[in-house]
Amino acid sequence: MLDIIRMVLLFFMPYLFISGSGKIKKQKNAHQGTQNRDYLDDLSNQQEQSAQEENDSDSEDHQNQQEQPALAAKEPCIYYTWAKIKKGHREYTFTLFDKEIVLSVIRADITKEKVDAIVNAANPYLQHAGGVAQVISNAAGGYELMCECTALPTLKKEKWGQEIKCEVGGAVRTSAYKLQGNGVKIIVHAVAPESTSDGDKMQLLKKAYKSSLREIRDYNASSYGVQNPVQSVAFPALGIGIFGLPKKESTHVAINTIINDLIGKESTSDVRFIIYDNDMVEEKKVFQLYNNVIKEKLEKLNEKTIEKIQRVEILKQLKREAKQESKKYIQSHIE
Repeated sequence: MLDIIRMVLLFFMPYLFISGSGKIKKQKNAHQGTQNRDYLDDLSNQQEQSAQEENDSDSEDHQNQQEQPALAAKEPCIYYTWAKIKKGHREYTFTLFDKEIVLSVIRADITKEKVDAIVNAANPYLQHAGGVAQVISNAAGGYELMCECTALPTLKKEKWGQEIKCEVGGAVRTSAYKLQGNGVKIIVHAVAPESTSDGDKMQLLKKAYKSSLREIRDYNASSYGVQNPVQSVAFPALGIGIFGLPKKESTHVAINTIINDLIGKESTSDVRFIIYDNDMVEEKKVFQLYNNVIKEKLEKLNEKTIEKIQRVEILKQLKREAKQESKKYIQSHIE
């Protein structure tokens, strides 16, 4: 009998041991599973928090990108190229805020340019009796243009009876009359200072350029301008010539004022500087001077762009390295 009981125990003992050890293993695995779930929950919470911080960071980056135009107005991102179109014609093209802008320097007759607006080098009385003003007036149809200028409000009268229609540094606009056949919508009459004018002549010249661009923006904001906006404008060399201002300083004022205005405000995308002089030698000198100043200005802006891109790339690299270190830290804790 005892032999039979011993044989039964020996037969079933392995099964009892396996069953017991299985229960212990299941309990142990269950305990470890609970610990793992707690750890994974904590890890998931950490990852969610990290993702939320990253989303907040991305949101801030997106907000900064939306605010970028205001910052870029101080540090514009500009890459430029230039091309020789033909003899006496250079074009400088650059992209600003996803908008392509073309600056041109051309030796030509300003009245032959197919542009939306022409700037006239006028005097305060808007009497177009000499220089480029007379050329523009004759091409537009002298009598009609003169009648509109005469009808403009008088700001004040001089002692000798002449009526001032526009102050020095100011600008007014009129119809283009016969020049409309070339596509010209308006003529902007800008009054630059003369060598004998009172006050800071370069500041007044800068004001004349800014006033001209403001007149164009005002026209574009009008009911008619919204339908037919001015996208291209031709400037003469204001202040140079019969006005007697120094060429080098006047050129720097012209280029800096125009480019800075294009950077800071919504403006035209095609600006042409028309150089014309009866003295061919002087005309060539001024033409070269304008080209040199434009290149100098755009190259400085280009250097700022490169510096800015380098700073951005460094920040991106630091961010990538920080993310990699964060991943390594999490992986080491999981293991």
